Amino acid sequence: MFLLTISGLLDSLQCFPLEFCQFHNSIPTGAALLSQEDIRIKVCGITTVEDANLVAQAGADYIGVIIGADFSPRCLSVEQARPICEQSTLPVVTLLFNYEAEQIQRTITELHPYAVQLLGQETPLLVKELKKMADCELWKSIHLPPHGVEGVNIDAYRDRMHSLVDAGIDAIVIDT
Repeated sequence: MFLLTISGLLDSLQCFPLEFCQFHNSIPTGAALLSQEDIRIKVCGITTVEDANLVAQAGADYIGVIIGADFSPRCLSVEQARPICEQSTLPVVTLLFNYEAEQIQRTITELHPYAVQLLGQETPLLVKELKKMADCELWKSIHLPPHGVEGVNIDAYRDRMHSLVDAGIDAIVIDT
């Protein structure tokens, strides 16, 4: 099954991109669609085992650990992420920014995450390459333009998502 998650929606005006979220077997989830029964929650930016435990007790479905995204104050090294990945009672999603295939595979081998979420400009070709070697799910973030931006090419977003699905991506995370 293909899972589509949406995060970061602040108001209904940001929901314009939902018209391009038309995939066979997709399940839209998130703040804009709270009536869905199959909502899954991932809390990102976990930096300690204690935080991972608190998130698990609060009922989240996944935790996200950011690695190699130096622009984030919650970014960890692989060494810092290891105890969280090893001790979490929830499936761990490692979020990676513009890593190359070898770096991604090394991170998967070292941390054994449930999924890797690609945050940067990764191509469908890279996704195809990773699907051959990764033993976890691959998720891809699609970053939407800020609210109010004129001339957004929705067809280009739709085409990008379809090319990633065709390449084997397991989930698309729409982020604002």
